[in-house]
Amino acid sequence: MLRNRIQRLAYNHLSPSLNKFQRMSSTKSGFDALVLPVLPNGEITQLPSAYPSSLNISSVWTATNAKSTKALEKRIIHQENGPTLSLVALGKGSTSQNATREATRRAVGDAVKAAKDAGARSIGIVADNISDHDAAVASNLALFEFTLQTKERDPVPSVSCASSQPRSESGLQWNTGELYAQGQNLARELMELPANMLTPTIFCERVVKEFEGLDKVEIHVHDEAWASEKSMRTFLSVTQGTAEPAKFLEIHYKGASNPDARPLGLVGKGITFDSGGISLKPGAGMKLMRGDMGGAATVVSALLTIVKLGLPINVVLAAPLTENMPGGRATKPGDVFVAMNGKTVEVDNTDAEGRLVLAGNVFHLACDNRTHLRVIKMH
Repeated sequence: MLRNRIQRLAYNHLSPSLNKFQRMSSTKSGFDALVLPVLPNGEITQLPSAYPSSLNISSVWTATNAKSTKALEKRIIHQENGPTLSLVALGKGSTSQNATREATRRAVGDAVKAAKDAGARSIGIVADNISDHDAAVASNLALFEFTLQTKERDPVPSVSCASSQPRSESGLQWNTGELYAQGQNLARELMELPANMLTPTIFCERVVKEFEGLDKVEIHVHDEAWASEKSMRTFLSVTQGTAEPAKFLEIHYKGASNPDARPLGLVGKGITFDSGGISLKPGAGMKLMRGDMGGAATVVSALLTIVKLGLPINVVLAAPLTENMPGGRATKPGDVFVAMNGKTVEVDNTDAEGRLVLAGNVFHLACDNRTHLRVIKMH
């Protein structure tokens, strides 16, 4: 329900300065590949007038025994004097709007990857019969790459809308889809970075850089001394075993017409590396625990997208950031701490640190910031 509310706000209250954040897209001429969705009834979206073709594309699709009702059925058609065509079936139709949109996103993403694998460097999405917003989300997510390898790699293809009259829905357009995908890709990148490259300090520095130049935003990076003053003892109990300084990230966005209106609260778990503490995790696969800050990455990326869309709501984000490590000062099983609300908490397993770092977060948002009662907790 909350997701639908935010989507409705995005539909109806797009910022007039949206293009300021739009990545430069290629022009509608010069594509070396075009993505053509195939509808459930077998209808294939027509090529843009700038790309005439002597091929009977429907005949080629049928001749290869492709099934338009089979989701993700694809065909790549190479043309001698025209762009490569990446055809993809949306699959069987659905009465559910969400199911239809998800089918579109999956199909477009698959077709974009196929065009990239075929050597395309500039991909156009023909969105006459599908939501250009969903097409933008899917194509930008599909082209996301993360690597720390230093060897030279092929550049990521550019992608943009090739339709002169794309199908937009409820105010959502290609530009908004790009912003949605950019937010998700930021979260994906943060979760992939190794722990030594994304400590709590570095995480906060990156966030400050991402929000740089955006209006109506205040960012506060609190240290452990501040957390101690706030009596966030359960959070600090997790920080005791690591040499990396813990941080408490707080972001305020005042987009509503009334800046004092009760804000929405976003809470995200930010364990930048989770060894389990004294209750040590098994060594196999432990490196994946660099992603235990996924909650913080997700809410930060969501708020960044909300700000860029200019949604007319107030939001307060809180993310406790620390490592959970064993050490001479680390919390031990059986230790007892007094939480911010005065209740005592016994730690049976130091690898159950999530509830400890988030408890103070929720209390801080609910009491100090008077947030809306629906607080999103992600971890």
